[in-house]
Amino acid sequence: KFDHLLFLDADDWISPEYLSAFNDVFEAEPETAAVVCGWQFVLENGEAVDEKYPPEASDFFPYFSHTCAFVVHACVIEKKVLQQAGIFDPKVGFVEDWDFWQRIARTGVQFKTIRKALAYYLMRKGSLSRKVFRSYLDAKGMILQGYGPDPRVAQPLEKYRAGMDDGKIEEHLFWLYCWYAGLCVGMEEDPAALEAADIVKVPADAEQVAAFIFESVYRGGCFSPSRWHEFYKTHIQQIESLFTLLETKFDDASTIVEARRSLSRLIINQIHANVPVQIGTLLYVPVEIREPVEDLETGAERAIMEIKAQGDTIGRVEVEVENGLFSGDRIRALASDAFSWEILVRYLEKRYRQYTRAELEAGRGWELFLQELWKKPSWPDKAFYDPHYEEETVYAVRPYQQIWDVEICEELFHIRAGRKPVTINYFVGGQPGGEITIEPWKKV
Repeated sequence: KFDHLLFLDADDWISPEYLSAFNDVFEAEPETAAVVCGWQFVLENGEAVDEKYPPEASDFFPYFSHTCAFVVHACVIEKKVLQQAGIFDPKVGFVEDWDFWQRIARTGVQFKTIRKALAYYLMRKGSLSRKVFRSYLDAKGMILQGYGPDPRVAQPLEKYRAGMDDGKIEEHLFWLYCWYAGLCVGMEEDPAALEAADIVKVPADAEQVAAFIFESVYRGGCFSPSRWHEFYKTHIQQIESLFTLLETKFDDASTIVEARRSLSRLIINQIHANVPVQIGTLLYVPVEIREPVEDLETGAERAIMEIKAQGDTIGRVEVEVENGLFSGDRIRALASDAFSWEILVRYLEKRYRQYTRAELEAGRGWELFLQELWKKPSWPDKAFYDPHYEEETVYAVRPYQQIWDVEICEELFHIRAGRKPVTINYFVGGQPGGEITIEPWKKV
């Protein structure tokens, strides 16, 4: 009956603008066969924890050959695409949607993308996709399938007839193993039970290893990334066991050491607390610039300071901890050095409310700072850098006032007499000091 198809699982949903956004693409480009948007993962309490987008490409087979590039309800296809590639195949187990999209992509279907997250995926404990060990085997089968022929696809794009041929199959199997190992930890399963005999050692980037573990653990545990440090505190042994397991898959032992530190850094970057928190060899230190900072004794090697101004985060800076002591004076000095301009702009925003932040950052802020510093409110900023600058003298003139009281200890000013002489009574610290007479038309 309809020309386009959307597959929506019972516990997932789409935004109110989803259908109109997709319809706009199909109407603007009638030859389009598939359109895909971004999506968000949502916890059972309604908190959105992650936002993802499809690859910026039109040919998706290089992606589907080794991963499921989007959630099933992020895509709408023409009905004829389904008729060409075939329906979902239950024989592939828990990866029916991945298998379906891989077959479609192998035919050469071009995907259009919408750079908005319009689909929502519920992260729910106990869902079918959480049968992790069987799912892992099914996912491995999909990578092997992507790197080989698929006789079910009657008309594959010729260059993909025999599968993907970029020589990266071992690398993708390794990363799949890392991902599922992290899922196991999050789900409180033993990652050692994953079949890993065929996983060979490959060169791996420590930060990427940490990123895989960071995301897969909280996805497996169905908790917010902001609660990672809480999970860490109660699962240190499981996390260390995971790294010990992964260590057997690296040629260079230093990779896993750096991966541990990188994971600690990712966890700390999610923390917004009022007290220091240590994760591995890194220490999180909150610093409120308006409050005193105490010395810290710690076994951490490095510290990541979150610099705050009246509760608002200005930024973060990572530094080395020297001899187990992180002095309060050093913390404040480092914070000031790293964010002195931001701190100054925030001060000026409150003092000079007539200026926007953009105006202060564009140069007016620095000029105001110099004027305050040197007590020269009338000087333009260039004057502070010109040793030959001559300030125009401004004289105070009060034609009908012949007697002035002047406190020497306060800021003084220039005076010009009018047609009559002016008597200046000067005071020092509030006590009379004497008087001066200025003749008519004279300047002092």
